[in-house]
Order: sequence, then C-alpha cells, then structure tokens
Amino acid sequence: YPGHMVKAQRLLQTDFLPRAQIILEIRDCRLPLSSINHHIEPLVKHKKRLIVFNKSDLLTTPQKKKLLRYIEASPRYQFYTNEDIDQNRIAEDVEEHEEKRIGAIFGDSRGEHTAKRICNVLKLLSATEQKWRSLPMMVAVLGFPNVGKSTLINSLRNLHSIRGTARVGHLAGVTRHISAFKICHYPLIHVLDTPGIYMPALHIKSDRDIDMGMKLALCGCLKDNVVGILEIADYLLWWLNNKTSDQNAVAKYMAFCGVKEKFENIESLMYHLGKRMNLFYQRYDRATNISFESQEIDIHSAAQKFVDQYRLGLLDKHFLDDIDIEMHE
Repeated sequence: YPGHMVKAQRLLQTDFLPRAQIILEIRDCRLPLSSINHHIEPLVKHKKRLIVFNKSDLLTTPQKKKLLRYIEASPRYQFYTNEDIDQNRIAEDVEEHEEKRIGAIFGDSRGEHTAKRICNVLKLLSATEQKWRSLPMMVAVLGFPNVGKSTLINSLRNLHSIRGTARVGHLAGVTRHISAFKICHYPLIHVLDTPGIYMPALHIKSDRDIDMGMKLALCGCLKDNVVGILEIADYLLWWLNNKTSDQNAVAKYMAFCGVKEKFENIESLMYHLGKRMNLFYQRYDRATNISFESQEIDIHSAAQKFVDQYRLGLLDKHFLDDIDIEMHE
C-alpha cells in the first residue's frame, strides 16, 4: 500500500470528497466485483455516483448482456441507456428514484463515444446538483490503478478541445497525485483525477483474496513486478485451460505460442514462445562493462508478451468474476 496512496486517500476523505458533488467511479468490465474498492465505499455512499464499467470492448456481446442483467437486478443501480441520455430522462429518474443514487453505463475509455455519453450524463446531473452556475461542479474520479481513469479524463478534455492532459501509462500506478482538470465550459465541470487506491491488504492465507489479487494483477491493476510476471502468466494459463467458456481459448494460445498441444507447465510454454519470438536474456560482463545477448531463452519476456496478449483481448474475452454465484454488493 504505497505512501502516495495513503496520502491520496487521506486527502480524498478530508479535502476533496466533501467538495465533490458527483463520484465518477471506473471499474474494469472483466472484474465487475473484484474492481470494487470496499475501503472507499463508506466515503462515497451518500454521494450521487456514476459507475463506468470500462473496457467493455474486451467482452463479447452475450457477456455484456449478462452483465447488464446483473446490474439491472440490483436495487441500487440505475442503468442509463443511450435513449435515456439522448432524451434527457436522467434528471427525472434521479428525482423519482432517489434511493437509486448509482447510475451505470458501459464504456471504453479510449473511445470518443463513451466520453460524449459520460459528459452528457454529467451535464444532466449538474442540473440537480449545481447550486451556483458560476462555480464548477466537482466530479471525483475514483477506481483501482490502470482501469482507465486518466485516459478517460483526457478523452473528456479532448472532446471540448481543452488543453492539458492527465498523465497515463500502460502500467499500474502512473497517477501519483490528486489533480484537477476542467472538462467542460458550460456547464462548468471540473474533475479530480486521483491515484488508483489499492486494497490495503490481501491475506495470503485466504484463497478468496489470493484469487482476487491474481485477477487484479492479470488485468494490470497491480504492478507486474509486485506479483511476478511469470506467476501472472501461470494464472492466465490455468484460466485458459480450466475456467474460460471460450472453446477456442486453448487453440488461440497454442497458435500464439507456436505449439501443437495443450500445456500445463508455464515455463515450458514460455520457452516455446520465447524461442519462437527470439527472446534471449541480456547478460552483463563486469570485466568489460559490456552487455550482451546470451543464448538462454528469456521466459520472463515471453511471459510479458503472453499476458499483454490477453490484456489486448486477443486470447480470451470473458469475465474473470463469477457474477452468477456472487451476491450484489
């Protein structure tokens, strides 16, 4: 639980959340349950909230429909369709269903269409939340690391041709400070980009916590070097062999790794992938101060390629959470 996240959570609680009228929470669509940070729930339970189930392009259409059924079955959520947004029905729904303080939409943080929909929802919500038109409506953006918060903010800013960008990266934990950005001139809307805040502890003796941690690591919400890229690849291989409902998942990883049979041992599989991609460990000669490429296959670089292929949605498009078994929050 890095120090900058402790500081950010303290500032959120004391300074920023009291000023925010709306909470924009970003979750990973593949982890609709595991990407909930229960430690910030008490801080935002009395705020109006819009949840963006992000990276929905990494799910198939039937899986999106399944997730939609799960959302609509919850008494807490109000799913906003394109028709609701286009016909300005959100403000009416907020007034009629005050107990449903959590709106929800699907999104892809890299797409302009998602940015437009989110901005339109925030504009409609501002009609009920903004007391003084000269003061900005403050929106706090929350979520785990690497779920797409800063990328989404940049999409919102680009939508209105507003200069400046939130720092983004493909690794978890790029945002390290709370920053404020203007995303809309009229109505005036500012967002607070916060560092992704991890769960304070995952218990190594708890199978449930270990499974949750591996899911988060596989989706990039935890840094690869914290868990170990080879361990993450091993979990992915187990998932593709045993858990996914995609009947072509095994064939996909076999084709990517250049093998003709199903593998259970991750090191053997990564050896074949590294050999296929000509990945070799870099060695360093202390006597000559020269680095050179050895003839030993780099299975760690191969594991990184393997995991990245999954994160791009090219090996498997499926939930990692079981929303049939899990109860609603």
